[in-house]
Amino acid sequence: MRTKFDSIYFAVEKNQTLGPQDRSHAYADEKSNKFYVTYISGVSSDGKTSYYEFASYKDLPSFLKAYSKIPDKEKCFNEQIRAGYACSEYYDIDWTLKSSVEDPEET
Repeated sequence: MRTKFDSIYFAVEKNQTLGPQDRSHAYADEKSNKFYVTYISGVSSDGKTSYYEFASYKDLPSFLKAYSKIPDKEKCFNEQIRAGYACSEYYDIDWTLKSSVEDPEET
């Protein structure tokens, strides 16, 4: 467990009986946090294994505030959707959209 990016992050620790995701969720429940993330903290030397850390934030705006301060090369996050918890549908669009609107029948 360590503090970074304005939250507590949980990673694999040999002396723990619970895994890092379970410990992170327990901490989130204790603090009433509602937004959960997985951070890719590194990759093995052969490139085949990713190392993950788990954290939570009060809500999406709290995460986005912290995220805005993180250097681009360290922005390696995925949102976690916990079973039985409310979530919002959203789309991650990674391509450039044209700035002008065209009539679809003309193209």
